[in-house]
Amino acid sequence: MKNFSRKSLLAFLIFAVLSLFNINQTIAQVDYLWAKSIGGTSSESGNSLTVDNAGNVYITGSFNGMVDFDPSANTANLTSLGGLDIFIAKYNSSGNYVWANRIGGAGNDNSISIALDNSGNIFITGYFNDTVDFNPSLATTNLISAGQSDIFIAKYNGAGNYIWAKSFGDSFSDQSNSVSIDNLGNVLFTGGFSGAVDFDAGLDTSNLSSLGGASVFIAKYDNAGNYLWAKSIDGNSGVIGCSITTDALGNVFTTGNYSTYGYGPVDFDPGVGVYNLYSSSGTSSFILKLNSNGNFEWAKGFGCGYVGTSIKIDEAGNVYSAGDIGPCPLYLNNEFQKPKSENTQNSFFPDWYIQKLDAFGNTLWYKEITSDSYPIYSQRIAIFPDLFGNLFVTGTLNNINDFNPNSTPALIIPFGGTDIFLAKYDVAGNYLWVKDLGGANDEGGNSIFVDSLNNLYITGYYNDTAGFNPPDASAQLTSVGNSDVFIAKYNSCTIVNSSSQNVTICNGENLIVGTNMHFYTSSGTYIDYVSCDSMVTTHLTVNPSYISNKSFEICPHQIISFGANIYTTSGTYIDTLFTTNGCDSIQITTLLVNPEINTSVNGMTITALINSSAYQWLDCNNGFALISGANSQSYVATVNGSYAVVAYVDQGEICIDTSACVSIATGLNELNMESGFTLFPNPANESISIELLNLLSAVKNNISIYDVQGQILIEKFFQSAKTEIDISNLSSGIYIVKIQNGDRFFFKKFVKE
Repeated sequence: MKNFSRKSLLAFLIFAVLSLFNINQTIAQVDYLWAKSIGGTSSESGNSLTVDNAGNVYITGSFNGMVDFDPSANTANLTSLGGLDIFIAKYNSSGNYVWANRIGGAGNDNSISIALDNSGNIFITGYFNDTVDFNPSLATTNLISAGQSDIFIAKYNGAGNYIWAKSFGDSFSDQSNSVSIDNLGNVLFTGGFSGAVDFDAGLDTSNLSSLGGASVFIAKYDNAGNYLWAKSIDGNSGVIGCSITTDALGNVFTTGNYSTYGYGPVDFDPGVGVYNLYSSSGTSSFILKLNSNGNFEWAKGFGCGYVGTSIKIDEAGNVYSAGDIGPCPLYLNNEFQKPKSENTQNSFFPDWYIQKLDAFGNTLWYKEITSDSYPIYSQRIAIFPDLFGNLFVTGTLNNINDFNPNSTPALIIPFGGTDIFLAKYDVAGNYLWVKDLGGANDEGGNSIFVDSLNNLYITGYYNDTAGFNPPDASAQLTSVGNSDVFIAKYNSCTIVNSSSQNVTICNGENLIVGTNMHFYTSSGTYIDYVSCDSMVTTHLTVNPSYISNKSFEICPHQIISFGANIYTTSGTYIDTLFTTNGCDSIQITTLLVNPEINTSVNGMTITALINSSAYQWLDCNNGFALISGANSQSYVATVNGSYAVVAYVDQGEICIDTSACVSIATGLNELNMESGFTLFPNPANESISIELLNLLSAVKNNISIYDVQGQILIEKFFQSAKTEIDISNLSSGIYIVKIQNGDRFFFKKFVKE
């Protein structure tokens, strides 16, 4: 049992009276669900846990000797090979055993942190000595340390089967303390190393070197275990990375401690830039932000005797950190780069801190939890924000602690040696409640996780008999040997208000429900929290939105319409129509408008420039009368005139179009060659002479010369019966002379040499 000083006892009596006015706040608003014990005759510790979407709990830590990992009446024994060995275990949402694996060798090995990726794969990190088989199956996958303890990072699937493991180290002691998985499945881990360490576990080399004391490393691997990058923060007096996390953009946040007292500053920019931080006379906490490529963003340092032990990011990208406040050589001057605390109501000593920063490193709030005794023991403070921005904290209670950093005290006295505590603070850092867990001996909380339903999971160690929902005797656990592992589950929300809603949306839309901002896109029933004590059940129906593709071919001058849109030209058109269920129907239309009918003339032949199922040629000079038998794509004119064609195109319905009229002067063989005039010479070179035999006066007299394709080349009016025409510009060939004398027409051919 801990012995309290007279000063401590007096402080307790004073604040115990004050706390009577705050009794409702100090009663934990949390429901106990279950607690499980894992242990053997030696010492075991649960160092870290995480939870998947189904509520399964994954835990890692260390054990010695033979341990039964099944907390039920059944047995699932594992036995360490030498000193401390690593364990990984899985339990369902009710705390029932699923599986457990042992990893270890003849030396001391320890797994300190565990994380899951989105596929349910498990990642652990820590340190090992000598030779360790990281494959828990009958196969062997040995890693061998380079000297003393080395760093490891290992991956297993959800069933605990080995996938890969990597090791890093030098002849000194090196250790990894924390692992985090980003949204892309990349693996981030941090810790401390000395000497020169190659952090590329592949065939290439990526050496980092410490300056003298321990240095921070931050390393990134992809999900398949391939090296991406590694960075170090060096300091002559020692820099350690204790906790790491990532945000939605893949930025990397690390906290830990450093010291520069008597050694000069620490440069927290791992690139070519310089960003120096100084510590006070003891250690200081740091928070470092790197982007997804490992480049420096910002860094903060603060406190004397401070050790940053936990860092998390909330849904909004805010940064939460926590840490231990230990002895400071110059405690009265402990204001070195320390944010201002609101805890001024007593003369207690700072024991540990929590704080919240925005994504740019600006302090939003900072709180110190105080103790009645000068801090002696270092402790691991673990935090986890919920979806509402509340912060849950667990750790080890050494002395009388005041958990309310504001004006009204909330005192907790350990049951015996050290206890586990579980506390909650709101989005502004205001105290809400605290729960004291433990017994007459030593207990400690090491890790905490909060799921989307506000279930709380904690793990650590305990001795003898410890209560996990005091004073409920049914929630007590009793250790087998020295210290055993515990896993406990609570729920911090007692549902007061419950509602139900039926919602219908269209495919492609999404529904946002609850403070946790869940996005739903498929039909189903969903349960969300609107606030911590209010739950909404959503019955969601997602109606289909149709997308249809259609192709049409229409005649010239026809139209096609969809909705209010009318189309007359070829192209692809997208229209949004509305169905009876109120959802959009997307109509994609490919429209081909057949061209108008054009014709070509070659001599006396007219051709329709369109493929059609039927044709009919027309005499334009005769009221567009149908030309009997003229039903081919081409028509050969036998007399002068003007002609057009009607084309019939079958597109399911008959598409009919008529071409423009084309004038034709018929060819040589079909002309009326009556001898109404004489032409000489024939053949001719430069000119021809024409004499009309019976000239009618006072009428139109016209001479035209055509080529054999009916094109007019020369046209001349005349008054006398005899005239001469220059043909020097005509090419060699056959030509036709047409003479109009009133209503008489005469034709004759000649040859130009």
